[in-house]
Amino acid sequence: MKLKSGLLILLMAGAAPLAGQAGRQFINLSDSKDFKGMQILDSALQDKRIMVLGINRYYSEITRTVCIKFISYARKKKGYRNILAPVSPICGEWLNRFVYLNDFSVLNDLNLAMEPKDVLFYKRLNTLNEGIPDSLKFRIIGIGPENKTLIPALGIYKLLNGKNPPDRLRIPIEALMGAVRYQQLKNDTLNNYNAEGKFRINNTLVTFNRSFDTLKNAYQNWLGDTDWFRMEAYMVSLKSAIQYETLENTAMEDPVRVSMVVENIKSTILSHPNERFVAIIGRCYASKIWLQGSCQLYNFSPVCSKIMEDTIMGAQVFNVGVYYNEAADAEDEPLEIKTMLQAIRSGAPVSSTSLTGSIKTNQSAPFNYMLVMGGSNKINVVLPDNLTPQISKRMKSRAMLSTGVNMGYHIVDVVALSKLMSGYGLPKVEIIPDFGLNISTHDKENFLYEAGFFQRMRIPGSAYHYWGTYFSAVNEFYTPAHWLKLGLGINIGYQQHYVNNPYTLNDTIFISRYTMPTRAVNPVYTFGITAKSKINLSRFFLRTELGYGRDISDNRWRVNNQYSGPMGQFKGNQVFLNITAGFHLVTENSPKRKEKL
Repeated sequence: MKLKSGLLILLMAGAAPLAGQAGRQFINLSDSKDFKGMQILDSALQDKRIMVLGINRYYSEITRTVCIKFISYARKKKGYRNILAPVSPICGEWLNRFVYLNDFSVLNDLNLAMEPKDVLFYKRLNTLNEGIPDSLKFRIIGIGPENKTLIPALGIYKLLNGKNPPDRLRIPIEALMGAVRYQQLKNDTLNNYNAEGKFRINNTLVTFNRSFDTLKNAYQNWLGDTDWFRMEAYMVSLKSAIQYETLENTAMEDPVRVSMVVENIKSTILSHPNERFVAIIGRCYASKIWLQGSCQLYNFSPVCSKIMEDTIMGAQVFNVGVYYNEAADAEDEPLEIKTMLQAIRSGAPVSSTSLTGSIKTNQSAPFNYMLVMGGSNKINVVLPDNLTPQISKRMKSRAMLSTGVNMGYHIVDVVALSKLMSGYGLPKVEIIPDFGLNISTHDKENFLYEAGFFQRMRIPGSAYHYWGTYFSAVNEFYTPAHWLKLGLGINIGYQQHYVNNPYTLNDTIFISRYTMPTRAVNPVYTFGITAKSKINLSRFFLRTELGYGRDISDNRWRVNNQYSGPMGQFKGNQVFLNITAGFHLVTENSPKRKEKL
């Protein structure tokens, strides 16, 4: 195999091959045309819900590119679209507005709350979200602690800016607004005080926090329910950030941080049981075991260790550590890592990059996979052109307006109805199909809204007929293939069951005092549940529906628009089966797009 300089990948069977050369397979990972070689992760992506990337921020540009490649492949293969980012929950909310909702108005705040080189990663994710359905777009969730007072302060600033506070609140609010404006003018994300140290923003925010506890009722009465809810949430975050800053540079900081990150990950995963996630955190926290050395100064369990100890979460996680060959010679690198790096690079080209996997055979290793990049930090990591999920035109097309014809059965209580008919000398009711028309549309949440009309087929000699109209809403919740959708929903309808009297002109079938009636009618209002499956074939579709409708009206018949009284017990409860064939009048097509970052 011809080896290219740049990025290579090495798959090993476990811990034993680390000491030797047997079992190595070098695969080129820097191919710009596809994700060649990434398939060694397929088994883990299939079985796990959480991929943890342990990154090294000292090589920020390369690390960002590697993260893009890993999460793009994970999304393409198994729909990993939720990014658990190493930022605070508030900052994660802003990032999600930018990345998922394409809201550029938050960029100024993001550039102030984060380092610009970190924002670049999310700008790339925003680009990768263009031109694809919402169901595949990357979403951002902040899992870090609120460790910067400036971030909730920015939120409070945005909430209160332009409002005219009452006199009692004016001084603390103007002080906070001034502190944030000063920070915006400085455009300095690293320091909370000026060069001379005379103006300390943190002190201002601490004082504001203390005054808030005293003036809480005044804030609530002034802001009203909606703004007060957000204000209270920001203040909880501000208090948390102030408390966290008291732990900085102490032995308590890392354990508290790990605990907060673990709880945020758990709550997020458990509240979204059908989603898959990629967590991007530092290598020290991403390890499964405590790494001795300067990586972690204190003997405590890392994030992955705590998650994997959880009986529910542990089986759903695998981790990847991102390293460089020179780390094998670093004095402060943990011994476990140095030993593994030296074994991995043994006999490998200097410029190579290797991935060793031990997810099933070496659970005591720090990482299930280790990505080791050789050469200098200027190594060229090439991204493939097709980072955007490859979605066929049919997959990307969403029906906005459709119409069709349907045929099926509305099966009512034919026994009770036949007894009623026979009492007046009329033929028994037979189960025969009906036919009709319908029209449907979708919303962005994949709900199908459908309205239609149906009519019982007429047969010679039958005195009983019905017609009806309905409206239904179905959530298409499962798509096993791009051409097949399954869903559950509810419907409401109105029907008229009527009996014509073909035998006399002088009497009704029910009430003799009317001389010339034409029909007796039983109006029915139904509420039902339905299960649907739909096959899409380009512009055409075939839909099958099975459901149950409950008659929620009374059972009185009406003759010449006057109620006849309870003339026999007949309720319109029914089981219905319909098959609809039609075509999509209007579709929404997302354009195909190749990304070059």
